[in-house]
Amino acid sequence: ATAPSVLGPWTRCDEPLISPRDCSHWDCTATTNPAVAIQPDGTTYMLYKSRSFADGPLKIGVAKAPRPDGPFERILDPIFNFEDPNIHLEDPYLWYEDGKFRLLIKDDFKNGGPGISGIWGAGLYAESADCIHWEFAENPVVYSRHVIWSDGRQTDQANCERPYFLLDENNHPTHLFLATGEGPAPYQFSRTWNMVIPLR
Repeated sequence: ATAPSVLGPWTRCDEPLISPRDCSHWDCTATTNPAVAIQPDGTTYMLYKSRSFADGPLKIGVAKAPRPDGPFERILDPIFNFEDPNIHLEDPYLWYEDGKFRLLIKDDFKNGGPGISGIWGAGLYAESADCIHWEFAENPVVYSRHVIWSDGRQTDQANCERPYFLLDENNHPTHLFLATGEGPAPYQFSRTWNMVIPLR
């Protein structure tokens, strides 16, 4: 949807910007969790999550458009390919800063595997020059489910999901937002909320 102001009025598109394809493709089940980086000329890159079958590995595709409202064209299927089917990545957050595409993404490994970081639910950092070829940082973990609060308390959250940065006028992150919740194990919540963490 587009609007001249965050206050509206909003105009909704009649069709999705990108839809699942038929079952001969890896992204036939869904096109969800979009993350976009808009360039100064309006060129827009979108990352999205999908999989080829229920409970299959979660993967990330990339599409490009001349404007934020499309039309989007897929430019790679998908951006990460791992031999281990238990490595899942989801919840991408994409931004463009100082000449590089930058990514936060959740390490969501399955079946007791080590994933990329060995820390389930951790947020990982990667960089790219073209939004297609990505390299994880040598120490990629940006955050985990372990939280140190301003009053000194420490907790292990059930989940920390959907990372999102507040960016300043120079596209530099100033605050990290995470959907989170309390509970004894992942997805077993007593309550949930949106957390904001100021960055140093």
